[in-house]
Amino acid sequence: MLSANCGPLTLRAGREFSSEACLSFRAALTVGTTRQSIIKNFAGVQAIDRDPNACEATALSLALLHLVAVGVLPESFNVLRADAVGLALKEELSKASFGAVLANPPYVKLENLTPNEVRVYTSYLGDEAAGRIDSYIAFVKLCLELVASGGFVCLVLPQAFLLADNARFLRKRIAKSFNVRCLVDLSAVKVFKRLGIYTALLIVEKKRLLSVDEMPAQVASCEGLIGPALQA
Repeated sequence: MLSANCGPLTLRAGREFSSEACLSFRAALTVGTTRQSIIKNFAGVQAIDRDPNACEATALSLALLHLVAVGVLPESFNVLRADAVGLALKEELSKASFGAVLANPPYVKLENLTPNEVRVYTSYLGDEAAGRIDSYIAFVKLCLELVASGGFVCLVLPQAFLLADNARFLRKRIAKSFNVRCLVDLSAVKVFKRLGIYTALLIVEKKRLLSVDEMPAQVASCEGLIGPALQA
């Protein structure tokens, strides 16, 4: 994630970037971006994952991007090994404090959750919980609560989110407080080889206070490589 003033938060991160992706990243830097502004934004990045391997991969990916962008490796990154929902439940994550939140929530069904996970997710969802307590529901709620006005939330979700009753309250919240900027059908792409789940990419922007502008949404279906499809 980034703080509202500079950077993003990443939940469940952990994909390495290829050299081609890094070159594309460098070429896509906004005109007017300075070396100091890039360093400042990287300093505001916070990543959270309870998987130690994902934390290591995230740190490596961020370090590589930092090297490509400014020519030096970073001194450190704020990559925390923890359960993000558990931190929020203990009020250790501030609401509306991040300029961008990126997450690949865990797709774990109720019957495969541990008793402690069920307790944490149920407690966090509170009265809004309805139907099955699938793990990704709690993470989506967390992402929507952490982002600041004008900030973006980027999620890779099971397509069931678009229709499931247990996600209805989240869809209502998005409709009321967010602009949908991008929705991409990824069902033709094996995003996760070991999971037989149809996925979708959802990007929303939290509405600014007193803003009446309705931003246009892009809706697409991806049938090949994800990167080129999104760039198109």
